[in-house]
Order: sequence, then C-alpha cells, then structure tokens
Amino acid sequence: MSTYKWLLLSLCLYSVLALAAPTEQEHYIFERLWPTLQQPWHFDRAFDLAVDQQGNVYVTNQSTREVKKFTANGHLIRKWRFGNDTPLDIEIGSENQVYILYTRPIAVGKWRSFTFIRVLNAEGELVCQWGELNEGRYRKCSSALPKPKQTDFLEECSASSFESEDIPDDFLYEIDSETLSVSNDYVYVVNHNNNILQQFTPDGRLVCKWPIQAPIADYPHIHIAVNRHNEVYIAYQNDNRLLQYQLKGKRIKLIQAWDDFNQPKKIAFDRDDNVYVTDRYNHRIARKLYSEDKFEDWFLGESDIPIPSPEEIKSFPLSITTEDGLNIFYSIKALLPDVPEIKRIFEGLFEQSVDFSEKSNRYFLPWAIGIGGQQDNVYVTLASLYNSVQQYHSKSVLDDKLSITEWNNRGSSEGEFYAPFGIARDSQGYLYITDVFNHRVLKFSENGQFIKAWGRIGSAPGDFLIPTGIAVDNADNLYVVDTGNLRIQKLDSNTGEALAQWGGISNPENLPSDPNERLMFILENSEFLFPIDIAIDSQDNLYVLDLLRNNVKKITASGHFSEDFSHSQLGKGKFGARNGELKAPFSLAIDVNNNLYVADTYNHRIQHFTTDGDYVNQWGRQSDDNCRFNVPTSVATDNQGNLYVLDTLEGEDDLSVRGAQIQKFKPNGKQCDFVVRWGEEGSFPGQFANSGNLTVSPNGDKVYLVDTKNNRIQVFKKGFFNGGKAIIVAGGDLDTDLWDFIEAGTKFAYRTLTYQGFTKDSIYYLSHDPKSDDLDNNGQFDDIDAENTKDNLKK
Repeated sequence: MSTYKWLLLSLCLYSVLALAAPTEQEHYIFERLWPTLQQPWHFDRAFDLAVDQQGNVYVTNQSTREVKKFTANGHLIRKWRFGNDTPLDIEIGSENQVYILYTRPIAVGKWRSFTFIRVLNAEGELVCQWGELNEGRYRKCSSALPKPKQTDFLEECSASSFESEDIPDDFLYEIDSETLSVSNDYVYVVNHNNNILQQFTPDGRLVCKWPIQAPIADYPHIHIAVNRHNEVYIAYQNDNRLLQYQLKGKRIKLIQAWDDFNQPKKIAFDRDDNVYVTDRYNHRIARKLYSEDKFEDWFLGESDIPIPSPEEIKSFPLSITTEDGLNIFYSIKALLPDVPEIKRIFEGLFEQSVDFSEKSNRYFLPWAIGIGGQQDNVYVTLASLYNSVQQYHSKSVLDDKLSITEWNNRGSSEGEFYAPFGIARDSQGYLYITDVFNHRVLKFSENGQFIKAWGRIGSAPGDFLIPTGIAVDNADNLYVVDTGNLRIQKLDSNTGEALAQWGGISNPENLPSDPNERLMFILENSEFLFPIDIAIDSQDNLYVLDLLRNNVKKITASGHFSEDFSHSQLGKGKFGARNGELKAPFSLAIDVNNNLYVADTYNHRIQHFTTDGDYVNQWGRQSDDNCRFNVPTSVATDNQGNLYVLDTLEGEDDLSVRGAQIQKFKPNGKQCDFVVRWGEEGSFPGQFANSGNLTVSPNGDKVYLVDTKNNRIQVFKKGFFNGGKAIIVAGGDLDTDLWDFIEAGTKFAYRTLTYQGFTKDSIYYLSHDPKSDDLDNNGQFDDIDAENTKDNLKK
C-alpha cells in the first residue's frame, strides 16, 4: 500500500484554461482511438530481449530503434533510443548494467555498418561505449564498471590489449557482429568476417581471442551464449545446428553438436544452467537439462489464428501447403509482369500464405528468449504476423504445467482486432471494419462503441477468409471483399445476413489437387486473383480493385460484370507509369460527383478516372505543387470533393526513419489545392503507420483511420485542442528503491492523458532528467520539459 501512496504523491495533475491561437489553415487533432491498451505493447522486429535480477524485461525493437524496459508483469518503466542507431542484441550484467550491441550505417565512399557496444545503468543512463566508430578506435566511459575476476582458464590470455585509458596506436576494434553475450562480467562477441570469438572487459579492453573451427557451411546469422562454466553455445541459423564449445586459456574445444533444429535463433540459461533455444520453424522452445545431452521439447507453440477443419481447407481456393508452396510460388511469379514492386508484394504475400497444413502452430514463430527474476520466468518474443512477448511461469524447472501471459496489441474479443484493414461509414454514421485474421466484420458507433460482429472462417455464405475492402451502398447494405475466397459478398448491415455474392469458385472442393493445375484453373476461371478494395457510385454500381491483376472490375447495380468497362483503361489495367497505367494499386474511392480515384501506389500518385474507366487526370510525386505522394496506400473523399490520402513520409536521407502522414487536398483541374497534412510514424496516440485505410465524415470534420499495424482505429477531428493544461511530476530521485514504480506510474498517467487528446504541448512533465526518455519515440527528447524541482513546478 505504501508504494501506491508514494505514487499518488508523485503524480500531480490539474487543468487550466488554454486558448488556441487563431489560424487560417485547417488543423486536425487526435480525438480518440479504440481499443485502448493498458500498456504500450507495440513491438516491431523485437529480435532480442533480456531479463535482469529483479525480473525487469528489456525488449529491443529494430524497426523503431528503441529499447523498452518493462516490469515483470509488463508495465512500461522507460524506453530509450539513440538517434538512428539500431539495437541488435542486449544482455544484462551482474549489477544490472545493460549491454546493447548497436549498428550504425555510415557513408564512407559507400554505405557500410559500424558495430559498437553501449553500456547503460539500470536507469538508462549511458556510462560507457566502445567499438568500431571513429575508424575502429572509439572508447569513452564516464563511470566505473565491474572488474571481472581473473579465472584460471584465462591465465594464458591475461595480457589485455591495453591498460591505460587511451587506445594504443596499434589497436583497432573489429567487432562486426550481430550477437553478444555477457558472462562473469566479460563481454563476448563473434566477428562474422573471420569467425573469431573475442572477449572484452565491460569497458572495452580486449582480453582474449579464439578462432572457431566449425563444420558449418554458412557462418552468417549466428547467436552465442556463454554460461558461468565458460561453455559457449553457438546457434548457426542457416545451417540449422547448435554447437557447444569449452573455453580453456587460448584453446577452444568443440564438445557436442545438435542438428535437429530448423532456424535456431536465440539461446538462454536459467539459474541451474539448463539451456533453452528458440527453434523458430519447428515452432517450439527446446530445452536441455545441464546434466543431459539431448534437447527436448519444452514448449510447442500454438497460434490464436482460427484454424479450419480439414474439410473446410479443401474449399479455400488459395489454400496451399508448405510442401506445394514453392512450386506454386515460382509458377505465379513467372506469370507476373516484370515489375520489381509487384514481385516484392507477391513475395511478402506468399510468406503469409494461407497455409493451414501445420495446424495451429503455423504462426508460432519464436525469436528471442530471456530468463530471469526470482522465479526464473521465461520470456520469448514472437515475430510473425505481429510481434509480441510471451511470459511463461512455472513452479520449478521440472514442472510441466506452464501459465502463459502474452503482451500484444491484438485480440479476438468484442471490439478487438487482429489486422483491421477496410473501413466504411453508412448514412447513420455507423462504422464497419474488416478484421482480416479474425475473418469477420465489426460494427461500431461513430464514437467507437462496439455493436456487433459477423463472420467466421469459411467459404459458406456469410463466412470469410481474409476480408479486406468494404463499402456501403445507398440503402446501407454492406459489400465485403472476401479476398481468400476470391469473391465479393453483400450483407445486411443490421443482421449480417448474406444477400448475394460475385466471383468466387463454384464447387471449390472439386478444384484440382495438383498445385499447378489448381493455380491455372483459378487464373483462367476466377474473376479475381487478389481483390483488395471496393467502392460504390451513386447508382450503386460496384468497382473492385484487384492488386495482382492490376485492374478494376465494374459490377452493375443489376449484378452483372460490365463488359464495356473491362475494355477501358482501368479495366485493362496495363502495367506502367504512363497516364492511366497502374503499378500495384492499393485503394480506390468515388466522390459524390462519381469521380473515381485510384491510389496508384508504386507510381506514387493518385489517378482520376471516370466511372466508365477512362483516364482524366493525376497528382503525385512529379507534380509541381504541394500534392506530392510517396507510396500512397489509401484514398477517401468527403461531400465537398476533398481527397484524403494516407502515404509515406520520405526520410531526409537513407538513414532516416520513414513515417506516415495523411494529406488533404482539393482537386482543381490539372492542379490541386493543398489543404493540410498531419501525422508521424509510431504507436503513440496520434501516430500511425502507412498500412491501413481511411473514411471521412460527409462534411470532413472527422477522419477515421484503420491503423492496421497497431491493431486499432484512430479518429482525428478538425479544430484545436481546448482541454486545458496537465502537469505530471515524477517525484523523488534515482537513489530511491521506488524509482521504477514512480516512472511506471507517471508513464501510465502520461499515456492516459494522451488517450484524452492531450499532447506534449499541453502536458508539463517534470522528472529527474529531461533527456532521460523519448516517450513518443520521435528521436527527440522533447516530451519531458524540465527537472523535477520546486522552482520548475512553480513555473
């Protein structure tokens, strides 16, 4: 109870009147999102984690270049990021020092990466860094680090590379690694170029080197772990093998090898020196007891994606198995046009193919593993459709009963999403959203109140397999792009009853069993190959966008495919960059005047067509005005004829993190009138990725965004924030044992305020160090305003 009292005393929140400055330019602000998360469990390329002695969990996110620190139960304590340096691996020292292996691309004639190590204290303060920067001679430490104890096995290697604080003229760091291990307060890395295992002191003094001789064909992509007995385990991911070595002086001896792995990724030890390995494509966590020689299954994963019955699988036209998949992959790829962007999209789609042959573990793809805390809890990152962290609790190492908790941003309960994609608004203001991997459609009020959901995985009327685009006609009937079933379904928006369908395969259970024959049958007989979006004109004609066929099909209000439209520019769908040609279009929209707009994604433009499929105009990257786009993925309109486009921000250079933005403009003949743009990449409220779709209220006062990557819906409203000013004070200092609790509490308060529309401009945040945390991960320390002093609080 005393901890919570301290937290309450450390939080001070109050409001004052804040008036918005007048401006002639339109302005949109974040209003709300749903569903909300208790904690920011958004992970992206979470390729490593570590656990300290108190059970706190550190997770690296390579895409966002940040490290997040959580309590054992998943409450965010703090996070940090160092510019555009990417964290590769992370380990914890004996006194809770945090060792992070970073890489930094630098232009030296041509781009190359430099690898170095940062050492932080438990509060995230930098205390030492050393490595390949500064031409391989970078080393700077601001405080003392633990001195490893000299052990007998190191007697032959006891001569350090240097003893003084200055680096000798003849010494260069040659790390070039993507893995490190910390054991007995020594730091171990493996140089990929020469396959040399190197041992350093915490402050970067070289102690010993060992050439690793291994019966391995492909050395890159390895992971090392060294235990307290100086035994080295190395996972050779490309060769699907795990090797064990023993260090003794200058000698390294191969002890044992195991070859029953399929992409072993990471290795960890518990307090009894038992060995755990994430075996990615065997969908398991393997364990070897220290006294044994054999790895056994410790945990076989399961996926929360709904899995159909074997009978249902036969009815899915695009369902393939891993065994057949490679043949189908090359067959389809050979039929695609020679456009790199199209082939890259197809390769990405193939990686997430509709493959149910391996049952529910198909999407359990473990990556990193860490063990720690008083109960030796095991934490694993999963990197598949979405990244997450799973926590495994057991009473003892021999206890087969595991309790599993997952930190993720997805779900299948009422109002939750597993890859939301399409969105539509009816005449009453209700919102309809396709939920791709829950294979359903959800209905909400315009304020985000869940109303009902329809659908299940299947091919019967009203069932779905990967639903994507969605639209509403003049009578508020729903039209859903049922991508995996190659069809369009019409539903009653009140009951979810299936009213009609277009496309699809008749009697799909009778499709040829041979994968190539099956593919050719679909190509020759199906109206659609990969339908992804749909729009409806004022006469209730349907327009369906097919990503892989690269065209649009028109279905008349009477329910027939338009032959005339199929001969138009848009119906033919010629690949190219000239007027009317397309290159991987992702989205389309029709305004109240029946102007048809296509997001021509990899031509970086919006194209304007008539509803007969004829080219009219375009705006895009080559425009001379403000209407410039970069990989636009969604387009929407309002009743005033304004266009809203979701696209990608271009980085200032090749190192910059690319963000996302929404642009609003009004077509004006061959020109366009720019109105406003907003947005940035991230998972904080108001931040988003460039994956998803838009819909807009009729008068344009609200913009609804499907934030697919973050599994949520966000709403932006026209106007300015007038909710007042909030103050957050993280009281105390780093010396208190409660500091982690204080930080977790103030971070929670900050997130709560942002869900209500507050931003860094309307929150006055005091803490021990204004540069200690980048709360919204925009690469700048602009969230904490000042130090937590009485004078600053009085201000």
